[in-house]
Amino acid sequence: IWAAPEAYDKDILDGWKKLSYGKREGWEVGAGYYGMMSPFTDMTVAGAIWYQGEANRQNGRYYGRALTQMIGFWRKQFNQSIPFYMVQIAPKEYDDNDLRGAIVREQQELVAKTVPNTGIVAVYDIVDNINSMLNKDFTLKTKKTSRIVNAKATQVMQYVDFANGYQY
Repeated sequence: IWAAPEAYDKDILDGWKKLSYGKREGWEVGAGYYGMMSPFTDMTVAGAIWYQGEANRQNGRYYGRALTQMIGFWRKQFNQSIPFYMVQIAPKEYDDNDLRGAIVREQQELVAKTVPNTGIVAVYDIVDNINSMLNKDFTLKTKKTSRIVNAKATQVMQYVDFANGYQY
């Protein structure tokens, strides 16, 4: 939903339409882009930080290509090679022991290694299961997690050349 439909290959669009959340109103391909990004394309952007939700584990096999195409589309629309930083998809325990989250993490790493001026901030080591944060200590754990992620992202953005991809 974060790039216009013309940014994506047909098989990616077809795959999106088959997913349950791809059928929700407001989740159409391009909805997020047209509603929240396109009004700002005439501005200079210092970079993008992308935090992917766990729902995309359903389309892991397309994820790397879709993300690469979205990054390319954004860069074309903003007419600049926007530095693009991904926060690694968080670990989450599912009832069926599925590995689709791991596939998305693998795809994120592939994008960081192959798409110029991109990087990834690993968060897998912060928590074993994001569901464990949903308890009485949620505020403390959220602040701790945010602080670690922000520190890593700041360090990456200030000191690392992303020309060949980077993982922190």
